[in-house]
Amino acid sequence: PGSGKWFSMKVVDSTHSVENVFPRVAVDKNGRPSLCVAFGTLLYVTLTSHRWVTQPIDPGSGTLSYHCSIALGPDGAPHLGWYHEFLPGGKQYTHFRHADLEDGVWVVRSVDGGISGKWNSMVIDSKGFPHASYSQWASGGDLKYAEWDGTNWSISTVDSSNNASTYRGF
Repeated sequence: PGSGKWFSMKVVDSTHSVENVFPRVAVDKNGRPSLCVAFGTLLYVTLTSHRWVTQPIDPGSGTLSYHCSIALGPDGAPHLGWYHEFLPGGKQYTHFRHADLEDGVWVVRSVDGGISGKWNSMVIDSKGFPHASYSQWASGGDLKYAEWDGTNWSISTVDSSNNASTYRGF
């Protein structure tokens, strides 16, 4: 900080293909970066004391790919959203999932099914609740919006197309 120089360091050492990897970053109020990376598995990566700490999220749950999203709550608690593509046996699953860190434990919930969440974005409100926008392919590429009230996800369609070649959700 303040040196006017750029530095680089490897954040994630992956033996996986980098195809369909779209990392996202969020910065806390102290300027500390956190990332989510989905390349078969979902990783939460944060910088602590000049080193990167990596945590797998929902390990063994199957193949996670395309976009993940990350947002930090008012208290700094991380929230992650991702596209869960396949179950461990290879069966297609295609759900939009969410995880947050509650009392030191990652709590994972499905937000929506139906080939949803391949492209997603998330913010956290002043109460610490996530709000997400995402695509849903099963309904022709609808743009959806979900908000968590602490108990349930409330989902609505923001924009829809009756034309299968016109996708709204990405």
